[in-house]
Amino acid sequence: MDMIRINEEAVFLQLGPNILQGIYHVPEKKCDKKIGILFCNAGLTYNIGVARLYVRMARSLSARGFHVLRFDPKGTGDSDGSFEKTLINDLFNNIENGLFVNDTLAMFDHFLKISPIKSIIIVGFCGGGVTAILTASHRFDKTSGVFTAGIPIWDRETYDQHLDKIMPKDLAKKYRDTYLKKILDVEAWKRFLTAKTDFKLLFKVLTFRTGSKKQYDSKDFLRGEVPGVNNKLAVSFCRIADKRIPVLFVYGTNDKAQSFFEEYFLSTFLNPKGPYKDSYQYEIIENGDHNFCLPDAQDKVMKVILDWTQRF
Repeated sequence: MDMIRINEEAVFLQLGPNILQGIYHVPEKKCDKKIGILFCNAGLTYNIGVARLYVRMARSLSARGFHVLRFDPKGTGDSDGSFEKTLINDLFNNIENGLFVNDTLAMFDHFLKISPIKSIIIVGFCGGGVTAILTASHRFDKTSGVFTAGIPIWDRETYDQHLDKIMPKDLAKKYRDTYLKKILDVEAWKRFLTAKTDFKLLFKVLTFRTGSKKQYDSKDFLRGEVPGVNNKLAVSFCRIADKRIPVLFVYGTNDKAQSFFEEYFLSTFLNPKGPYKDSYQYEIIENGDHNFCLPDAQDKVMKVILDWTQRF
């Protein structure tokens, strides 16, 4: 097994009343690239990533010559700060609407100051992928690319009320098949009778109509006319694409976010005849879940990002 020589330094950044902390992976000078890679935390997770995936990725990328920085925005991991809202869904909604963008922009600029890099690739999983795209839309001149994995494209505030209109057909079928398989399951009936079942989801799945839906185009997204979809994310992607900054979307086949992405971004917003067909790359990880927890899925994600970054 090849040994990776580790050179890691603690990073501290005073931002208002808070001190943000991170880990800077410094490559050996003999393979030094002038490109940095900045990791955005997935949701509220620590900067090591789920199952230490960020650590593995950072060390592998640093061994390839990239300067890499993992950090915690305020209120997470080792960084100072707290949140006004405490309900998890509210926090996720805030993250997907830019809660951590200012912190990320500050660390982005700090990364450029403390290293010899000239530009940055921004990386993020789940809500961190949304943060990455939102951040990149503010730093065109210094962003080389954006890598995202498992990003949710829906607007959490309106998701429930529009679910019957926006639920992808394959996901509705998967849910329906799951419920039907449990019709003779005693434990499933116990959950149903004790009100532990998600009744909203059950009702929407069982009443879901498989008829044709309206086909949206990029203008609909930009005008915010696609129900249940994060318009801020769509607009930010357009800004990045217009500047020809490459974006990589990665999803696992066992992640419901993939179904939404394929039906509401890939086949409409990013369709082969649209203006953004050459602005992105899309990769699928077989048997990958939302967090890519399994070792095999992690290995595949690692290979995807290592292969993709060879272009830089």
